[in-house]
Amino acid sequence: MGLRETMNERPWIGYTVVVVLLVAGVFAFLRFVNTADPRSVERLGQMVTVRDRDTGDEWTVNRGRMELALIQQSAKGPLDPKVGLTTPKTGKPSGFPTDNSWEETIKRINEERAAASGGK
Repeated sequence: MGLRETMNERPWIGYTVVVVLLVAGVFAFLRFVNTADPRSVERLGQMVTVRDRDTGDEWTVNRGRMELALIQQSAKGPLDPKVGLTTPKTGKPSGFPTDNSWEETIKRINEERAAASGGK
């Protein structure tokens, strides 16, 4: 008995294969689309170049560690997008990422903190 005869006698096998392939395709698509999530592992694992506005020095930091430092700073109150990361050499908060994600990150962390504290 060949494949064609089996499929003619038992069409549910073909439908099952099609459903499994569709589910796998949807899963793969959703996984691909969700990489834009700012809290995704892929995004938080990225290395970010930070530049000191005063001295021009650059260093790299893991985005997840950068955001953790910002979250810890936000415990003192809302973050100001004009205040950067603490520069290792000078100790001043004048370091900003070079990838233009700074204001978006600050806004998201402030919103998440406000939502977590009950909108205060």
